[in-house]
Amino acid sequence: IEEHEDIYKFFKEKTEPFAKGLVIDRMYINSFAPSENPYFHTDCDEEGSITFLYYSSDEWNLDLGGETQFYANGQIAGVPPVPNRMVYFDSSILHRATTYRDRHRFTIAIKYVPDN
Repeated sequence: IEEHEDIYKFFKEKTEPFAKGLVIDRMYINSFAPSENPYFHTDCDEEGSITFLYYSSDEWNLDLGGETQFYANGQIAGVPPVPNRMVYFDSSILHRATTYRDRHRFTIAIKYVPDN
């Protein structure tokens, strides 16, 4: 998503208060097809970096799937993709998307890194 676009400006305004001392590295749309099997990964190992994920779906229920899973301390915890929800986390935490059973899953990802 380009800096001059309204959606970039909107999400920058909403996330900046939670990202003091950081700057946006990139902002983009994630898309996963039904039954795709995403891998656990980190977004950035640079200390202090954070990731925001905005769930853009118009509906969700428990049987659809689609949560974001986090792996830490030998445990997996999931955050459901409730419509209009945004979650943010340390970019060095292992995480992955899970897919919806019957539709594409879209999120907007905003990645912040230290302002060096």
